[in-house]
Amino acid sequence: MSADTRTIRLGAVREVLIIVLGVLIALGAESVWSSRQDRERERDHLAALAADLDETESRLNVAIRDDSVSSERARHMWRILSGLRDASPDSLWALGAINYSEYSPQLTALDVLIETGEIALVRSSEVRSGIVRLRAQVESTAKWLDRTETLVFTVVKDQALAVEELEVGPDAWRDIAALRQSPQLRAAYNLQAVATRNRVAALRAVLPPLQTLRQRLRDLGY
Repeated sequence: MSADTRTIRLGAVREVLIIVLGVLIALGAESVWSSRQDRERERDHLAALAADLDETESRLNVAIRDDSVSSERARHMWRILSGLRDASPDSLWALGAINYSEYSPQLTALDVLIETGEIALVRSSEVRSGIVRLRAQVESTAKWLDRTETLVFTVVKDQALAVEELEVGPDAWRDIAALRQSPQLRAAYNLQAVATRNRVAALRAVLPPLQTLRQRLRDLGY
């Protein structure tokens, strides 16, 4: 083989190597860029999730507080109607009006992660499993709340009908003696107290997975 032939072949090899090296560099750069974009999206998702968890925990605490008060009011009303406690007409009137919380979780970031499949961007397995557990508990609690709300609305109608049946006029809710004559009214308040306690229990069930996930995010700097 002549020197010229060897030179040509070496030149060709060098060109091939340069092309291969260029392709590898380009692929590496693309991989680094893609990885950087994934990390940025992960940070955005987790920062939004942390904010949502804080807001949801705040809403949960308000709902638990309000529904706990409502449950105790219903239970107190049952005791009065059962003759276990005395009450003034004004306090009886106040106790008769029982309200319930309008709890609605703020978990848009969590839903986006799951529904778009971008939960795969989250590198922490503990955070990923925490997201799935919280979603499952939130859905379970929503079902319980739907059931108790239906029950509570039915009970409220039963209370109104029981008072109407007493036929004691517009001041019925101030007439303790008359109200105590209705076993239906006592039963309705007892059921209302139970339904509200169930609401509180369902709401409280969300706190452990929520707080655990929030702590995982704090450990990661969110």
